[in-house]
Order: sequence, then structure tokens, then C-alpha cells
Amino acid sequence: MATGQARGFLRQLDGLLADGTAAGLTDGQLLERFSTRGGPAAEQAFAAIVERHGPMVLRVCRGVLGRSREQDAEDAFQATFLVLVRRARSLWVADSIGPWLHQVALRTASCARGAAARRRRHEAAGARPAEATVDRGDDGGLDDLGRILHEEIGRLPDRYRIPVVLCDLEGRTHEQAARHAGWPVGTVKSRLSRARERLKGRLSRRGVSPTAALVPAIRLGLDPEVPDALIRATTAAAVRLAATQTLAGTSAGLVAQGVLTAMARSSWWKVGGAILAAAATVSGARLVSGQATTAKPSDPPSARPPAAEEKVVLRPGPDVELATYRAQPGPFRATVRGRGRLEAIDRADVYSGVEGKTTIISLAPEGTRVKKGDPVAELDSATLRDQLVNQRIAIQDAQKAVDLADRVLQTAELALREYQQGILPRDRDQRRREVDLAAAEREAVARRIERARKGLEAMQRATSGKADTPTPADVAARFILEDARDRAEVDLQRAGAAIEAAKGRLAVLEQFEARKTTIALEAEVLKAQAARKAAAEKAALEDSRRAKLESQITHCKLLAPRDGRVVYANDPMRASGSPTAQIEEGATVRERQKLLSIVDAEGPLQVVAKLDEAMIDRVREGQKVQVRIDAFPDRRFAGLVVEVAPLPDPGSFFQSAKVYTTRIRLADTQAPLVPGMTADVEVLVAEREDALAIPAEAVLTYEAKDHLAVKRPDGSIELRTAELGDSTADADPSSIRVEVKAGLRDGEEVVLKPFDLLSDEQRRSVRLGAPTPPARPKSARGKRARPAR
Repeated sequence: MATGQARGFLRQLDGLLADGTAAGLTDGQLLERFSTRGGPAAEQAFAAIVERHGPMVLRVCRGVLGRSREQDAEDAFQATFLVLVRRARSLWVADSIGPWLHQVALRTASCARGAAARRRRHEAAGARPAEATVDRGDDGGLDDLGRILHEEIGRLPDRYRIPVVLCDLEGRTHEQAARHAGWPVGTVKSRLSRARERLKGRLSRRGVSPTAALVPAIRLGLDPEVPDALIRATTAAAVRLAATQTLAGTSAGLVAQGVLTAMARSSWWKVGGAILAAAATVSGARLVSGQATTAKPSDPPSARPPAAEEKVVLRPGPDVELATYRAQPGPFRATVRGRGRLEAIDRADVYSGVEGKTTIISLAPEGTRVKKGDPVAELDSATLRDQLVNQRIAIQDAQKAVDLADRVLQTAELALREYQQGILPRDRDQRRREVDLAAAEREAVARRIERARKGLEAMQRATSGKADTPTPADVAARFILEDARDRAEVDLQRAGAAIEAAKGRLAVLEQFEARKTTIALEAEVLKAQAARKAAAEKAALEDSRRAKLESQITHCKLLAPRDGRVVYANDPMRASGSPTAQIEEGATVRERQKLLSIVDAEGPLQVVAKLDEAMIDRVREGQKVQVRIDAFPDRRFAGLVVEVAPLPDPGSFFQSAKVYTTRIRLADTQAPLVPGMTADVEVLVAEREDALAIPAEAVLTYEAKDHLAVKRPDGSIELRTAELGDSTADADPSSIRVEVKAGLRDGEEVVLKPFDLLSDEQRRSVRLGAPTPPARPKSARGKRARPAR
């Protein structure tokens, strides 16, 4: 095994070195590489296609063939990709080949299923040659459901089938599917939604509940990936086929050859007389060509069979017992059934007003008559009361913070006023006095200089007339006067500098210091104001929380909003796993959850019914309803549909079936009805007084046409195209009735379960089930009435 893995790895490495990786290439590019190149590159390209679409193909093969035939499913898997090899050069693939492979896989698995059935018949005939055997097909349970599901997907038009295959079977997102299909994302979403609706209707008409069909779909969706050994074997077979051009030698090759042959004649292979006349006989029944029967001119148009180019007649053997039904005109009523419960129209609902989740402490007994303002329920308020105590402490702390912020703000405002009204005027006066003192000092020095100058002039005049040498006293006096003059001149300069300095300090004070200090103090005031505001807002918030908690505690005691009787908001038809809890003491409820209603039991009543999504499109406002109350099984009450919910009821994750709430107003009655009683409802969606109706199991549907197997007087069976009308909707598929508008006459017999007469070759093209109901007017479809209050 390790050696084989090593060889596979080397082949992938060779292909990667030669042409690069296959990741990111479209299916069309991979097919072109496989068709035009050889060697490891071609093998790697085809292996990429198998890995990309193999899971979807294997699920289809297993769904059609069943889990018990794993080998047949693997042969069909290989045959599907062998067909792709043969058709590779003739295919035009833009992006994804997934939808085409789904069709081929469905046809291949059907061929393999037919071959297996023929093999079992031959083996049984060889063991008991004297006995006539009839192959009724397999009762495969979920396997049959999977086969039906894939067959119905294959019947969808391309515009609907492509998004189903890409999104639902291959798990691609809407954006990826839009890129592969070349459509806008909105187109993919809308077509996928319409395709799912069509599938639901078709499954229902085949007697399969859409809910049951989800089981094989979910199971198939959980299938593991394709085994590596199967991928390698399929790739090797494809490479061998491309090289030798022969399909002989393997069971998968034989199946692929049969599929290719069927595809070659698909352009002229029409389901009808040509197919059935060419097919082999089953259980002694043989097919012969018959003359086309035409309606007599005297027949009414509604009873004339539609014209056909060829009629197919079956002549069953004498030992074949056929279950038939004789068509007789009579009343026809198409109804939709469901379960519901009574509710009073005149009502007042009581909801939980406590945030989050809480517990019901007490409840007034259901049915109790109460007056407006009477207590009807109490919710647990212990947690809220604990929160209220803590909240009051928080309010005290917030108030202390507000007081502290007030003091800080007062201090900042006082500091600003102190500077503006005290410190700044004082500093300004001091700087001005310094200027004045410096000016006075300069004037005093100037006077000293003037006195020294005058003394020197006087001394010079006194000594200028003397011829002798000046005396020492004169010299000393002169020296003193000159020294005093020089010092006074220095003091004069110093005084001038002091004046300039004092003026500069005054200017700095006026232009900078005063403004800077004022701004800083004002900022402190603003900061203190913001802190005070924040503290006040926090205190207000804490107080609002306190008020809210007190209001929540008040809401824990629920009072009756009106006079009436107490009815709990419990749904007796509540599905298991529903997210809505039952209303009872000790139950946990959420905010805005409806707890109970105070109803006027003596007033008008309505039935709140839950109808399945497969039938809800047939129900609309104004339709008549028959209601059977469980408490009065022998009586029937008349009603009228007044509202159909536009959306389904919320359900749990594990609840696959969806139901729609439908309100039905009851007519006045004297019966002692009580809100809360359960009932069966039967909505009349169609009514005919003289209609021809047959069981739905008598209908064969193929090529978008409905056919009936009509028994002739000579015992032969004629397959006849029919025009069908409405059908009943019933939980039991065997009870479904179909209206025949054309193609059947009064008194003629139709074969029940005509599918059993067909060969395996024919069954691959035949679909069972009731026809598509006639389209309703757009004005009526989806119409929803307002609820009656």
C-alpha cells in the first residue's frame, strides 16, 4: 500500500512539474487538459475532477441503488466518469460540470438498478422455471426515499436544477454557485428557493412527506468522502479508456456502454407508446401496438380522452390480478386538515416585564375568574432586590463624588477670583512703584552731578588768578569734586538701567504673566466643572437604575388588565424541543414572553390551528372550515379562515417540519365551549358537486404529462393521457383523491398502482404521484387576512 501511495505521489509530482497544479482551474480547463494532453498531466486533471465532484456522484448512486448495494454503487460511480471520458470532446463546459454529472449519475444508477433487478429475475427464474415472477422493486425504506428525491431533482428544469445541484448537493455558497452558473447572486437565491418549493410539492404528490424526504437527504449529506482507492481506480479506468477507446472488460464499463447507448437515442426516445412497445414483458404481461382510440363526437368535452399519435395497450396475462377502481361522478371535496385549540377573540394578554430571565413564583389557577387589578402571577424578585440594595450603595458613593467635585470647583473659582481681584492688582502696583523709584533715583543722581560740576567751575574761577602753585587743599578739593562727579555719572547710568528693568517687568506682567496665570486658573475651573458634571450625571444614572430596579420589582407582580378568566399561554400541540417553555410555577420565562391571557369566555371564539407547510399554500382567507372539538366528538362546528401567518412558527434545531399558525373564527354556537379545548380542523380548499375523482395511486406521471391505465372491456389495459385537476391533501397517501377533467369516461375502470405492470426499462422514465394542482390566481396566492380581535 505504501508503494502504491508512493507511485501516486510520484505521478502527481510529475504532473505538477509538467503543467502546474490543478487547483484553481475550472472544470472546462481540466477537461481540455485531459482531452488534449497525455501522461501525468492528463491523469492529474481527471483526478481533480473526480475529487471535486465525486462526493455528489457517489451520494446519487447510493441514493438510487441503496446502501445494501455498495458494489453496484461504486460501479455506477465509475461508469458515470467513464461516460464523461467518452463525451469529453463533445461537451462545452464553461465552469462547473456538476449539474451534467448529476444527470448522468442518476441515469447510470438507474441503469445499474434495472440490471440488478433483471439479474435477480433471471436467477429466480432459473431456480423456479415453472413459476411466473413479477419484480415489484425493492422495499428499501430510506433508500427508496433517496431515489425518489434524486429523481425529482433530475426532473427539474435546468434553471432550477443547476442551483440545487451546486448549492444543496455540492455544498457551494450562493456566490460560488453564481460564479459557476454565470448568474447574478440574487437570481441563484430566487431560483433555489423556487426549486425547493417545487421539490416539496412533487414529493407530496408522490405520496412522500417532505419531512420524511429530509431523512435520506440528511443521511446522504453525512456520507464520508470518496475513498482514495475508488478515486485512483476511477482515474486509472478513465486513462485506460482514453488510451484504448474500449469499455469492455469491467462491470462499470458495461453500465457505461448502456448509458451511452441510451443517451445516443435520447433525441428520439420519447416516453409513451414507442418506449412501452419496445420494452420487455414483465410477469407475463406483453406489450403490443394498438389502434388509437378516439372519443365519440357525442361524448362531452370533459370526458373525451386527449388526442394522441399512438395508443399503448397492455395485455396482462390471465394469472395477473389487477386492482382497479371504477370512476363514478360525485361530490368532490379537497380539504386541508390540521390540529388546533380554542382561543377567545376578546382577550387581553399578560407579558413578562422583567428584563432577562426570571422564574414564576406563583400563578392564579387556570380558569379562575378575576377582576381588573387582581394579582394573577408573581415572578421571582429576590435577585432584583439584591441588586437594588447594591444600587443604593452605589448612589451614596456617587453623591459623595458630587460633593467632592463641588468643593474642588469652589476652590478653583476662588483661586481665579483671588488672582484677578487681589494678586494681579498688587503686582501691577508694585511694578509701577519700582518704575517711579528708579526715576526718582535718576533725578537725584542728576542733581548730584550738577552740584559737582558747579563746584568744579567755582574752584577753577577761584584758582585761575593765582600765579603760584595750587595748595594741597585745593588739589584735594578738586580731586573730591571730580570723584563725586564720576561716581554720580555711574549712578546715573545705573538708575537708567533700573528704570528700564522696572518698565520691562511691568510690561511682562501686563502682557504675559497675568494672562497666563488667568488661563491656567480658568482651566482649573473648567476641569472642576467637567468633573462635577460627570459626577452629577453618574449620580443621575445610578438613580435611574434604582428607579428601573424598583419598576422591575413592581412588574414582578402581574395584575389582571381586565375582567375575565385566566388562560395560560401554553400550546397543547407544542412540538418536542420547542424553545418556548410551558407556563407553570417554577418555569423560567424571558422578557416580553406571553405568560397568560385574561379572556372573555362567553364571547366569540376562534381556533388557532397549525397547518403543515406542504399544504399551507392552498389555504387562504375566506375559506370554509369544519371544526370538530375533541370534547364534543359527535358535533361539527362551522368556521371561516380569517388569517394565515406569513411566516412559519419558530421551531427547534431538530424540528424539520414547519407549521403555519392559521386562525379560524367560529360561528355562534350554544355549545359550552371553553378556551383551551383542542380540535381538528378541515379547511375546504376546493369543492365540486359532480366531479370524476380517482385515487392518486392510479396516476403515472412522465414527460410532464399525467397518464392513466384504463381497463378495456376485453381485459387489455390502455395507457391514456389525462388532464387532472385538484387533489385532496391527506396524511395517508393511499387516501389522496385526484379530480379527472379529461381523459376518462364515467364508469371506466382505472388500474391502481399501474407502475407494477412496467418493466425496469420503462420505470426509469416513469414518475408516480398525484398531478400538480391547478395554478391559483396571483391575487389569491399568499393573501393573508388580519387577525380578528
